[in-house]
Amino acid sequence: MRSYVCVSVFMMLLAACGGSDKSASQPSAGASADDGCGGDEGEASGCGGEYSAATATAAIKGVVRWEGKAPLRRMIDMGSEKYCVQTHAGEKMRSETTIVGPKGELKNVFVHITKGLGNWKFPVPSEAKELDQQGCTYVPHVIGMQVGQSLKVLNGDPILHNVHGVNMRTRKDEFNKGQPNKGAHFSRTFRRPSRISVKCDVHGWMQSYIHVVKDPFYAVTGDAGTFALDKLPAGTYTVEAWHEKWGTQTQAVTVKDGETAEISFTFSKKRS
Repeated sequence: MRSYVCVSVFMMLLAACGGSDKSASQPSAGASADDGCGGDEGEASGCGGEYSAATATAAIKGVVRWEGKAPLRRMIDMGSEKYCVQTHAGEKMRSETTIVGPKGELKNVFVHITKGLGNWKFPVPSEAKELDQQGCTYVPHVIGMQVGQSLKVLNGDPILHNVHGVNMRTRKDEFNKGQPNKGAHFSRTFRRPSRISVKCDVHGWMQSYIHVVKDPFYAVTGDAGTFALDKLPAGTYTVEAWHEKWGTQTQAVTVKDGETAEISFTFSKKRS
């Protein structure tokens, strides 16, 4: 009888001390298996709080290339608008859909971290991003910006343009505004991450893409096909490269404080 009582008391004390509480091994509230919080060494340290660029010393850099023969860039017929033809002084204009450099450098690829930043809170830039209309083309062709940041849309041409932005995920209009005069402009901010296709309903060849993301870790490849994601917290990340015609590719990469990880993406017709 005495041994039974001792065992019972011992089990009660064990429970009171949390010895048999299975919840002790579960993630804390607000954490998840893939948010980079409390995981193995090398995972992202984004477990909430304000991000500080001063203490983030990791970086990811790389290049995006095209494999194989570069696709032909189709000619653009601007003959329906006299000003558009004159402003290019007889230069033959071509589509910006796939621009490949002499060594296979692929331009206008949007590179962004899609996983690993956890719950970091990033400051919203005070400077507005600009999308201009020059010579009957959108400049830039691909633009990145943060949620809450202002986008200023300008008309640099002395003719009517219509700026029609459609959310590529929801297929709903984000904006649809006419700009009849040079110097016309409007501003817009976005409340959530999105990818927006922008076209001019007056000049059908005009096309641009806006990528709205939560953080500052994005880049658009230029003529050299390169990108750099600087001032990152150390961690493991998924990096995505998006091209308007050839789709997306992703890579996982781990980077430590004070180090720079180098990666590359290769697009081709056979990979699409």
